[in-house]
Order: sequence, then C-alpha cells, then structure tokens
Amino acid sequence: MTQFLFGRRGFYDETEIIDYAKNSAGYDGEDLLTARALLIFRTNIQHTWLVASAERLYCLLDDVREDRPHINWWFRKAELVQDGQVVVPIRAHERGGRKSKENLGLVDIGDRHRNWLYSKRLFADGGIDSSIKVLIAGTMV
Repeated sequence: MTQFLFGRRGFYDETEIIDYAKNSAGYDGEDLLTARALLIFRTNIQHTWLVASAERLYCLLDDVREDRPHINWWFRKAELVQDGQVVVPIRAHERGGRKSKENLGLVDIGDRHRNWLYSKRLFADGGIDSSIKVLIAGTMV
C-alpha cells in the first residue's frame, strides 16, 4: 500500500487487492496464488477491481477515505463458466439518464450486477466486456 497522502491512506496494489479477497463472505479457503485482478474504475479517491480466482469472481472497491477496501459482491464459477466457456452476459453501455462524462461507462455483469462504473481510458485498446471475459477465462477455463 502506498503511503498516506493528505491524511488518507494509499491505494492497495494489485497483489494486496487479490489477497484482500480472502475477506469476502464467499471465500472458502481457495488458493489465490493464480488469481488475477483487473482494475475497471479509477479516480483520485476510488479504485474498483475485479479479482478472478479458479473458483470465484470478486468485485472490490478501494476508497482511500475508508480504512480498508470493501468487497461489493462475488460470483461462483458455476454462474460464470459452463463446459469450458464463459457464459455470464457482460455488456458495456453508456450512462443513460445521468450527466455523462466521456471517460465513464457502465458495465453489467450477469443479471445481478448492473450499472457498475468503469473508466473508458483503462480499456482504450479493447472493450471492457472482452477484458472481463479474458480475465474469467484465464483463471476458470
């Protein structure tokens, strides 16, 4: 974790975020050594990460105004992958109805987790939907 800045703690790095997934109610002792993380949203005060292990996909919010990250939700592998294929629907879309910013979009992951903010600039080389599918496939398939 980076040093305190302006009275706030620093962000957790990728390795620390992966390790922090152990604090999820869904964590049951699985090995996180092969887990991978994907930063999907970044501001000066918040980062949102997806962490994929061989058994689960976790969503973690790291807000420097809080003492530690917060685990928003998690999916079991069976909800994401079947017969060696990523089957969970993932859809990126615009921020309809809200004051839109060019650098922000929304992503839906399955039917339960909709309208999560993501930073478009983090996915300039490809779409967030394909990046999430690659993350899931890389750890669960």
